[in-house]
Amino acid sequence: MKIQNNKPTNRLIIYTYSVMIMVLIMAGCDNLTDFDHAETLQSQITQSETATLNNAQSRVDVCHVNGKGEYNKITIATAAFESHIDHGDGEIGGDVPGMEGYIFDGNCEPMELGFFIIEDFESGNLDAYTFVGENIVAVVAAEFAHDGEYGLGITDSAAGSGWIYRNDSQVYVKQGDVISVWVKFDNILSGRGYFGFGASDLGTLSFVVSPNTSDIRLQLNVNYNTYTDLNSSPQIFQADKWYRAEVVWGTDGSITGNLYDSDGATLLSSVSDNSTVFSEGGIAFRGFAGFKAFDTVEVFR
Repeated sequence: MKIQNNKPTNRLIIYTYSVMIMVLIMAGCDNLTDFDHAETLQSQITQSETATLNNAQSRVDVCHVNGKGEYNKITIATAAFESHIDHGDGEIGGDVPGMEGYIFDGNCEPMELGFFIIEDFESGNLDAYTFVGENIVAVVAAEFAHDGEYGLGITDSAAGSGWIYRNDSQVYVKQGDVISVWVKFDNILSGRGYFGFGASDLGTLSFVVSPNTSDIRLQLNVNYNTYTDLNSSPQIFQADKWYRAEVVWGTDGSITGNLYDSDGATLLSSVSDNSTVFSEGGIAFRGFAGFKAFDTVEVFR
């Protein structure tokens, strides 16, 4: 008996693989409404067939637009990202269509570009913050204010790993932003003060002012219990003097920390490095060995 070759089986394998890719793509688009995908579906499948399986299975957040022109944050397959953007969806941190001067924040809400105060402690409380660790003493009081009525004073009574952070939309920061905060060593010139950016429940990056080692430094603080130095630069501090600490956070993960004198304009020292562990999030604070005062967090984007 003559045995035929196996070409039909090969076609079946290719067809099955194509169907698998189609299922992955459609899973990424299961929240789409009011859009006609017919003209782009075949092109999308063809492009996705060349992608790796890992890429097809990875996920990414986008700002999905519905038929009413409203945007909602959804999670899709990475392989379907370009198709969503082509259909009118937005990218977190990207421009809001039809709203010049606005970008999407981390919750897909329009956020105006410019220079903004995102935290000034004028609420008089820390209700928006999550406390991490033990022995944290954090208060909002007039004695810690640089401007306005109130500022934050924070220390750790046992030199532990106590932090406070918030990552709601009001204090959302991301790569590409320039962030600054006023900081002062209250009475005692010792210990360290930490200003965290890109903060979440996973940890934060931080710009550290360190009179105990006479320097400024950048750190990575995963889970708020690790203190990985990225780089440092010498700096001599004075007690009871305000400094403006500025973070220039590049879109490529580059980070520059600038320390300015009490006039807010005279540059005293800088430190630079890079990290892509965190790319967005909220803000965080830590201090030990005496109160560290913080006030008026501003962002320019």
